[in-house]
Amino acid sequence: MTACALGASSSCVNEDYDLTKDFDKTISIDGDISAPIGNSETILIGDLLDLDEGDNDVLDVDESGNYSLRVSGNRTETTFNVPTFSITKDLATEGGLHGSVDRSEIMAEFGVTSVDLPLPAGLTVTREFKASQTPLTINESIPDEIADVKNVSGKAQGIISLQTNVNKATVSGLAIKFPEYLKIGDVNSTDRNINYNFDKGSNTLAFNPVEVTKSTRKVNVAISGIDFDRIPTGQGFQAGSHTIILNDNIKLSGFNVKVLSDDIGKKCSDIPEKVYVDVDVNIGSINIGSAVIKVAPKVELAPATVKVGELPDFVNGEGTVLDLYNPLILLSVSNESPLSMTMDADLESFKGNSKKTVHIGAKGGATDEIRIEAGKTTNIHLSRTGKDAPENYTGIKVPDLSEIVKNVPERLG
Repeated sequence: MTACALGASSSCVNEDYDLTKDFDKTISIDGDISAPIGNSETILIGDLLDLDEGDNDVLDVDESGNYSLRVSGNRTETTFNVPTFSITKDLATEGGLHGSVDRSEIMAEFGVTSVDLPLPAGLTVTREFKASQTPLTINESIPDEIADVKNVSGKAQGIISLQTNVNKATVSGLAIKFPEYLKIGDVNSTDRNINYNFDKGSNTLAFNPVEVTKSTRKVNVAISGIDFDRIPTGQGFQAGSHTIILNDNIKLSGFNVKVLSDDIGKKCSDIPEKVYVDVDVNIGSINIGSAVIKVAPKVELAPATVKVGELPDFVNGEGTVLDLYNPLILLSVSNESPLSMTMDADLESFKGNSKKTVHIGAKGGATDEIRIEAGKTTNIHLSRTGKDAPENYTGIKVPDLSEIVKNVPERLG
């Protein structure tokens, strides 16, 4: 801002002036702002405002003589824990099917009336067992900070076991269908006498006819995770109770069992009271390696304010209003956690008993979302227009930003 004084000639003479005395060379504006002038001399705003040296902590001047109000804030910080969860209980226990035939039924089919009689050779007992289901359950509490669970990767061991209490029984047509949300990894067996095929498309393990003996035959099924997007509606993550709930089933097809009398014994007394075939399905707990989750940690920064400092009376006076076109605030937010976040905050200014507040962040639609990246410092440029952000700063438009500095505050926070 410059002011110029211009001289002019006049033929009029006022005899009341004593020309032997010095003129008062001070120009006064409202009695508060004054500066000496000379012939067409440029007057800097700093001279015009008569700024004290202590005011330089608040008012900055650039090379062109432009002044700006600048206040530096204090650091505030907090810590929080990244929530984790586990599925500790077995998913399926003592599942499968225990199919049996009473000794009395077998003797009746063989036409034998006494256990003391010999068991006829070359005869066959066959039974068809209906389809069944094995419960698959999860009921696990998880931390309140977890807002959603989408995907879980980890390890759980599933074991399919087949056994009988006679020397040999042949099982045909057995297939086990796992829910589509269970991610099945490797399927294997060290028993060369058991043949099977696993179809990844349908998550179905189908057995070729297998000879079952008193020694357990096993197939190992590795569970590598759970896709929560495929869990039945109403199950999975429960936001209200912060639990993971699963009440579902592994489906066993119907299958046929054939037993030869020669594989039971020599006499009827060798027939067990119940001849059975056990198909067991067990899946242990999941050792979680990673998970895709949405978290809402309670990250609360303690409010921090900074004193604006001493200002000239013409700025700080009662009723003074700053009509600022585009005030700006620069924030640096350091996030050392592995989680990206969004920030919502209130900017507040205080003057006497008066407080003004402007919200920043997408909550309530105040501004665009302010994203704080994981593992780095995010620089934020808040302004009324949202334009001309410095390099490496994210520009955020805050239309009401001028309101908190309209009446020059004593404190900002």
